[in-house]
Parts: sequence; structure tokens; C-alpha cells
Amino acid sequence: MDLSRYHVTTDITRPIIEYLRASGQELSPLEQDTGGTVESFTAIDGRVPINQELRLWDWAAHAVKDDHFGLTLASTVNLRGLGVVGFLSLQQPTLISMLETFHHYHRLVHEVATLRPSRSRTEDCIEHFFSEEGIGPGRHANEFTLASVWRILSGIAETPLTLLGVDFQHAAPPSESRLLEVFGRDIRLRFSMPINKLFMPPGTFDTATNAPDLVLAGVLKAHADQALAELPKPEDYEGQIRELLPKLLIQGQASIDRVATMMGTSRRTLQRRLGQKGMIFRDIVELVRRELALQYIDNRGLNLSEIGFLLGFSELAAFSRAFRRWNGKSPRAFRYGSP
Repeated sequence: MDLSRYHVTTDITRPIIEYLRASGQELSPLEQDTGGTVESFTAIDGRVPINQELRLWDWAAHAVKDDHFGLTLASTVNLRGLGVVGFLSLQQPTLISMLETFHHYHRLVHEVATLRPSRSRTEDCIEHFFSEEGIGPGRHANEFTLASVWRILSGIAETPLTLLGVDFQHAAPPSESRLLEVFGRDIRLRFSMPINKLFMPPGTFDTATNAPDLVLAGVLKAHADQALAELPKPEDYEGQIRELLPKLLIQGQASIDRVATMMGTSRRTLQRRLGQKGMIFRDIVELVRRELALQYIDNRGLNLSEIGFLLGFSELAAFSRAFRRWNGKSPRAFRYGSP
């Protein structure tokens, strides 16, 4: 996956360099090891390729010999460091409006990462992941993001918040003690999960924030809308949809509305763009499901029910009917070569 075509704002990389400088680190090897330079990582209003940002996290953690570098850096930064997106988010009256605002403008900060609120009857969650299939932010970036979000929410909420648990995409570290110090000693930690998540009691997102300024929010929104409009728009809509669908199928969220949101556009715009190329969203979903089905059926480690789940079918019978329509045979007959 070529992440060099996607970018992240230097508002994220600049604090890393500043911390390294304050720690007295020798930065001359940085360019050879990361592909970026001190100047490119710290430029005002700059953007750097995401693959360089990911290498910078690992390089910095190794340089300062900090196994939880992301947690350390999270304790030194605030949302205002993310420019107009951060300031605009801080002016919202509730946690949910703050999180939705940040999610809407997140492409200004990071062109691949998603940070979004999710609600159910049993919990309020914040989800963090890369929209590129098979690619994750990396351990230090994961810990930095989740610790920063929890710290910021706790700091602006009018009443104390409760954290129930944290899911991490990366594998468990040798020790969980530092994580428990940051997130709370009584919470549930899980590792090697599909996406990163913060779990809170239902209703948490309705908590009011400290002293929002709605007049200032209006001014900042105009600036953020302009900046978002000026970002280059990827033209390969089908390719982007194809990369998003495998994960969304598993989550049961492979709708055009969800895909449009993750691509930073509207349902109407996405339909129009696809129509200009003679494509229909449901046909792309059908084609991706069919291609994935053939890949999964060759994997004897997956049973048919698991394959159906991976393709977003609610039951095995529905998957079997679709597979027969695509290939003229049931999945079992196709797998074992029977008529």
C-alpha cells in the first residue's frame, strides 16, 4: 500500500521534533532513517507523507528509549496545537458536537486516519483507524491518539468522565502498567483488536463542555470549510471504495452513506462521481464481495459461516444463495470440487 500519496499536517509531526530537541537528541540521522527532514516535519502549515510520519514515531521512540513514547508525548500537547480544526472543535457545546466536528474536518489533519464517535444503548465509543485496509497507525501513534483524546475530553467536560475500557490495534506490550496509569487502573485493556476504541458509559457524549464560544466557532468554521475545499480530491473513487469495503463488510456498515462519510464527501456527490464513470455503488459492493468470496473460499482455515460473516451476510443461507448466483455452485461444492 503506497501511503506516500497521503499526507498528515505538520501540526502532528512538529511536537515530536520539538520533544526530541528538548531531550537533547541528535537529529542528523533522521533524514536517512525516515525520509523526511527536520525542516519538512516542522514547517508551518506544512504537510508530510504519512509513511514518513509513521517512521518518525518509531525513530523518536527509539531515540529517547521510551517504550511508551506516544503516551509521553500525549501528556505535553493539546487540541489547540492542531490549528483551526482544534480551535473549532473546542468551541462546541457538548462532547458529541465536538467529536463530530473534529471527525468532519479530520482530513485537514490526517488524510487516512478516521477518528469518529459511535453510540449504542450500552456504550459511547470513539473509534480510531486507518481507512486503508491492512494498514494501522502503529503502536506509538495509537497510544498517543487515544491518550490525547481521553485527556482532552476529561479536560473540557463540565463533569467528571468515566472510561470503561480501551481497545488497541497493536499487540500487547511487555507491561500494561504505564497504560493503566494513563487510562485508569480499573479499566479493561484489549490488544490486537480490529480498530482502536475508547469505551464510555452511554450518555457520556451528551456532557456539556467548558465555556464554548459559538460566535468564534462560526468564524473558525468558515476557515475550516475553505481549507477543506482546497485539499486535493482523490479521483480514484472506485479504488477508494474497494479499499474501504472489506473492513466495512465485516462491521455490517457497507452503505453508501458510511463510505461517503469516510471519503470526506456526501452521498449525493459520490453517486454523481460514480455515475460520471458509469458505475453504481451497489454494483461495486457486489463485485468486491464476489472477489473476496473466491479468495476466502480457497482458505481452508475459514469455515463457510466465517466467510459469510467476513462478507457482511447475516446468515450462512444468504451467503450461500449469493455465492451460487455468482458462481453457479454452492460454496461447499465450489470448495470441494463437487457438482
